Amino acid sequence: MPRLSDSMEEGTILEWLKQVGEEVALGDELVEIETDKANMAYESDVAGTLSEILVQEGETVAIGTPIARVDAGDGGGTDERTSAGPVGAGDPPPPAVAKASSGAGPPTAPPAGVTFVIGFAVTAIVLLIWPAIDPGLHTVWDRTIAYQAGRDSPFSIWGQVADLEPLRIAIMTAVATLAIAFAWWPKEKKLPQVAALGAALLIGVQLTLHHWFYLYIVWFYPLLLIGMALGSASSEHSSEAPAERSEEALPTAPHLQG
Repeated sequence: MPRLSDSMEEGTILEWLKQVGEEVALGDELVEIETDKANMAYESDVAGTLSEILVQEGETVAIGTPIARVDAGDGGGTDERTSAGPVGAGDPPPPAVAKASSGAGPPTAPPAGVTFVIGFAVTAIVLLIWPAIDPGLHTVWDRTIAYQAGRDSPFSIWGQVADLEPLRIAIMTAVATLAIAFAWWPKEKKLPQVAALGAALLIGVQLTLHHWFYLYIVWFYPLLLIGMALGSASSEHSSEAPAERSEEALPTAPHLQG
């Protein structure tokens, strides 16, 4: 299974564009693969005869798993397993081929955690540049987080029953613990998971607010819609593929003779 995007960890075979016994030329579209971002046609980086299909349509396998075998014509076979993306006939060889020919491998991408921290820092700086200039970060803090943290309000159960403060603190601690846990688990997250987990954490934060207003729903509602929409679409696609395979695989019953 080739890696067709930076965040791809597994792929689903949607359709084989070549069948066993067919000739495969360099750059021919060999198979259509569903990744975590889009459906892409993988172009072969080897030439020969497709001698065996190892992963059937509808099956999902991890990156690096052999999905087919191409006979180069010398009696041996070549597994279609490369970490490069689609390769055109006139394009330079993918990283796996370049490493064998030049002795140098592809550049190593920085760890995902480092990329996240850098992206978060840059985004935070861009958003805070103007408030830092006018009226100043101290004023922004006093008028937002500090004000909300010390605000008493009848618009929540916490503002009505002071004895429930230990329960509120326990919920806040649980939400903070979940936020840290979600940063590391699951290790590889797809977009529907990120949206759903983000919505869940925001709902948990809002449960602990002294002052809650229904307009705060917009904090988590967009993430909730994304998680529900993408999760539903992914479930429908994964359920349709096995059904099609099982229908094709049903054997024809032999005629009974008296």
